[in-house]
Amino acid sequence: MQLEAEQPKGTEQPPDAGAQKGSIAVTVVAGGSPVQGAKVSADAASATTDASGKVVLSDLPAGEIAVRVAADGYAAAVKEVDVVAGQTADVTVELSAAPASGGGEHQPAPGAVQAVVVSAATGQPVQGAPVTLGTTTATTDADGKALFSNLTPGRYIVSATSGDTASGNVAVTVRPGQTTVVRLELAAQPSPTGTGSISGKVLADGNPVAGAMVRVGHQTAISDADGAFTLSGLRAGIVVLSVTAEGYARYSTTVTVDPDATANVTVTLTPCRADQGTGSLLGTVVSVPSHSPVAGASVVVGSLTATTGADGKVALNDVPAGAQVVVITAAGFRRFSAVVYIVPGKATERTFEMQPQSATGVGSINGTVVAADTGQPIVGATVDIGTATAQTADDGTFSFTNLAPGEYLLTITKDGFRAARREVQLRPGQDVSRNVALEPVEPAPAPQGTGTITGTVKVGDQPAGAAAVRARGIVATTAADGTFTLPNVPAGAVSVTAALSGYLAATVQVDLTAGGTATADIALTPVPAPDGTHALIQGAVTTEVSGGTQAVVGAVVRSLDQITLTDANGQYSLMVSLKPNQSACNVSVFADGYVSQSKRVSVTPGSTVKDVNFALVADDATSSDVDEGEDGADAGDVNGDETISTADVVTVLKAAIQAVQADPTLLARADVSPKHKDGAVGDGVVDLGDVIRLLRALIGLEEVWP
Repeated sequence: MQLEAEQPKGTEQPPDAGAQKGSIAVTVVAGGSPVQGAKVSADAASATTDASGKVVLSDLPAGEIAVRVAADGYAAAVKEVDVVAGQTADVTVELSAAPASGGGEHQPAPGAVQAVVVSAATGQPVQGAPVTLGTTTATTDADGKALFSNLTPGRYIVSATSGDTASGNVAVTVRPGQTTVVRLELAAQPSPTGTGSISGKVLADGNPVAGAMVRVGHQTAISDADGAFTLSGLRAGIVVLSVTAEGYARYSTTVTVDPDATANVTVTLTPCRADQGTGSLLGTVVSVPSHSPVAGASVVVGSLTATTGADGKVALNDVPAGAQVVVITAAGFRRFSAVVYIVPGKATERTFEMQPQSATGVGSINGTVVAADTGQPIVGATVDIGTATAQTADDGTFSFTNLAPGEYLLTITKDGFRAARREVQLRPGQDVSRNVALEPVEPAPAPQGTGTITGTVKVGDQPAGAAAVRARGIVATTAADGTFTLPNVPAGAVSVTAALSGYLAATVQVDLTAGGTATADIALTPVPAPDGTHALIQGAVTTEVSGGTQAVVGAVVRSLDQITLTDANGQYSLMVSLKPNQSACNVSVFADGYVSQSKRVSVTPGSTVKDVNFALVADDATSSDVDEGEDGADAGDVNGDETISTADVVTVLKAAIQAVQADPTLLARADVSPKHKDGAVGDGVVDLGDVIRLLRALIGLEEVWP
């Protein structure tokens, strides 16, 4: 690959490159005389020139940076400067008088990219080749050229394809008022495994579904009157096949495509019904930073469209349940998009903040997530940038727009793959592309059969009725005589926990064999009055049902170093130990089939805090089960001594640098980073992020859970 323009200095810096800083000494003149009071900005730094027209901008990242200068009565100017770490670059900017019709805030002049596509074998131009720059695609003319104009200055990724040839990705820098020429050479891309096909039928309740869209990567087919479809020319390997049809829930599965063979697939779609497959979106669109309502904004979710009223509010009904992309456009504002999770049968309320067109400095982050072993796109991976999350589309792509300049940490997770992190430094007006390959992980071994656990819960010599009992996600309540039965519990060493409001939760261990029955008799003790190092937290966990509310039984309630369960009435009592001078703690609730919740509670030593209640929202797509651990140890308590100590930090550090093997038990206790919005923690790996979070907990700066 060759570039006729200056080649960018690298597509990605090493992790410590951002720590290398330099400075720029700027002198602003006009007609040979210094200009006082000119505003000079570069990256996130800005300052005003003194009487000699000089200013120094410090703490700038090494690399090529645009210096912008604006002053009353002069046309704004932009100059590119190379910043060297540890050095100060000297630059002089010459201003010219502003035109008489000028006015308003200066916007950097747009630039352009001229792509020239040629054959790597012959050097001849290639006509009709699709060229992609960012999210825009153009086709080459008879001279092999494709022009992208009116581009915001910044960094872009450009590539070209034609038939079985491709150029690969090339980074190109767009400069204000300039056209950058990039040469793309198409080379043959032979497939060592050949191609194959997928044929099949789309059915619902045994009947064919016509007009369904069947997709693998960028290839699509539409099912005929018999529900039949065929996709040909697919690269051999494991591919993701997705099917969408109006009135049905989206379907996705993986298919193995063998060379010169046809894989047969039968797709069964599930109808979406208003009572279980759709919800409502109640949105409010406001302008930032004023937060005044935006009237007349177009709000689009799939095929649904509505317009905001004078109060900025909008309502969309019959929105398919699940993660939906909301796209909002309005005159005078930047296009806005966000991912909203629609709860079936519920009204989801959201406020959307739009940037005015005059707002400068916002940028975007986009990319594609693929499987490292196959190169195939990963559908439904979660991409978290700290301030927002998104799900990858059918082609593995994701996008975040209207982002303020700054540092972002991308965390990408997907079941069956190792989590990945990428650091992004987003400069004003920049569009950054980050493509991520996730490494697959070996699936956890399937439980070797199940068994039954029976027993009795007592308080002293008296049976404890209405207590909750939980083991490996299986929940039961005790009868009036204190007895319980837990069926279908995965075999092995099992922790059985019982709890009743007003009593301390208790856990016993049993060895359960496949097809066998184990006995777990559990004794509860009353909650003592909190002393000078403890606080008692009490409340109830409920959920809305038709006609009112009902108790959520067996929900896991956690705070600091303690865990308990809600009883048959949904009530709980949780005694927590406090650090010196601690005045608050987080209380989190997790229950299967519900969205988890967390609250910040004010506490003082010796106090009892009542009515810390939670109203959970049902979520069929969420599994909120918590691994109670083999011995009831809390997250971060690696050695199981019921406290987070230096020994725990050392063990996690060894696991992070692979000096010790992170077995499932260690992973469950050491994986405490990152902390998710729903109160849960962890990403399936033990790394330095977990070490840092444990260190903060050790010195009292943070609570590990939640």
